[in-house]
This record gives sequence, structure tokens and C-alpha cells, in this order.
Amino acid sequence: MRHPLYSKPKRSCNARFTFPLVAAFFTCTLAVAQDVTDSKSPAVPALEEETRLALSAAPEHLRAKAGLYVFTAEGFKKIRDSQNGFTCIVNRDHPLNLKPTCYDEEGAATILPKVLFVGKELAKGEPIEKIGEAVAKKFQAGEFVSPRRPGVAYMLSNEIRNFNPRTGRVGSFPPHVMFYAPNLTNADIGSDGSFSPGMPSIAYPGPHAFMVVVLPKAGSPAAFKATRPLAPGSALVLDRSGTDPKCGNPETRNTANSMNRLGKVGRGERI
Repeated sequence: MRHPLYSKPKRSCNARFTFPLVAAFFTCTLAVAQDVTDSKSPAVPALEEETRLALSAAPEHLRAKAGLYVFTAEGFKKIRDSQNGFTCIVNRDHPLNLKPTCYDEEGAATILPKVLFVGKELAKGEPIEKIGEAVAKKFQAGEFVSPRRPGVAYMLSNEIRNFNPRTGRVGSFPPHVMFYAPNLTNADIGSDGSFSPGMPSIAYPGPHAFMVVVLPKAGSPAAFKATRPLAPGSALVLDRSGTDPKCGNPETRNTANSMNRLGKVGRGERI
């Protein structure tokens, strides 16, 4: 029987929640949402399931030769070396987060060490705040560093689980691509930080910040507007109503604040 967090989410458009982040009502929730106040350490999954989930982060053509880490009771364990420069792992930066990610060679060298450290500390049951302080000290000591060149990390899985500190619940987040953007802000790139499909937003601001681009769903207004030819002199305007015509896309809007909070934890700041 699958752990609840490994079950695919089912959308429900019945309940209404107010998210102050965007000062609007959204009617989409996820059936896997749950109270997480008693969670201290991540669940340890079956090897086959963890492997499948980790590799789901990467484009299909990279999966067979990508390096692979799996989560155990002691933290992450490497079970396969990379043969193509990419390394896949189900990142856990909260006991109930499941974030399948596939880093390129630069990300594996500079970001993955922090991911492995956080996983090890979570496996021991250490609180998030204490882990954040330890991470900040390792940055100050030069043990953790920012990416030294541009690069990419893929998060193409449809099974991302993200804890939202504002609601105290676990929801989902759509497939996306991340580019390394150390210490950049949304203001630097002219973004409103809404994670609208097709538009860049900054996640985890700080030395391991990412420029995130959520992928529009095939056939959605955003996908259509982002890919159709433009008339001479016209401007490209992406659809901002979300990828689900009935429910909008609350996952992206409601996740912006949680990503900023986790960025503060990574820098050792109070949240």
C-alpha cells in the first residue's frame, strides 16, 4: 500500500480557501492535503517507488544514464553513478515534502551536497529551524557554495509534494524547469513572483536561488499563447488564469510564499 504522499493527487473544486499571498479566493484543493504538525522525519519509501519517483524528474532521454540517490532511514544513499552528468533525487527539505529533482553536473557539485545534508538531518529527526542554522554556517564556512556557472535542474514530475507553511497542508506543484540564479530576486528579473506558467519567478532566494519556469499544459491558453507566432510589433502576453480552466492554478500561487520561507531557512534567517 502506498504512503499517502506517494499517491497521485485528485483535484477537488468544492472547498474554498483564502490565500493572503494573492488576496483572492481559489476553489481548487488537493485530496492528499493533510495536517503535518506531528511529522518529524520523512517516511522511508520502497526502493522501487523511490527510484521511479526520482527518475520522473528528468526528461525521458536522460533517465537511463542519470545518477540516482534514494532515501533511507539514515538519509540519502547513492545507488547509481551518473553516466551523462545528471543526477536524480527526491529532494526533501521538509519531512512531508517530495520534490523529484534532476540536477546537471554543476548542480550535483554545488547544490546536491546541501540536499544530502538536509536529508541526513531530517532522517535524524532534527527540526527545520536547527537544520537551517547549520546550513547557514556551512555557507559561511565555504563548505556549501553557489553554482559557479549557469545550469539547469529538471522537476518534470507530476507527483511533487510541497508543504505550505501558511495552510499547514501538503499540496502539489506543477512540472517545471529551474535555472541557477544565486542571489537574484524577482525584482532583478522583472517578475511578479506568481509562478505563472511560462513566466520566470525566483524560488528559494539566496545562494541557492532558482529561476523557475512552470511548464504550461499542452492545449492550455498559456501554452497556446506562449507558442503561437507573434504578429510583427506585438507583445507576448501569457494567460494568467492558470492551467485548469475550472479551478485555476492555486498550486503555483500558493507555493511562492513557502519557497521564500524555505529560502530564509536555508540562509539561517528567522521566519
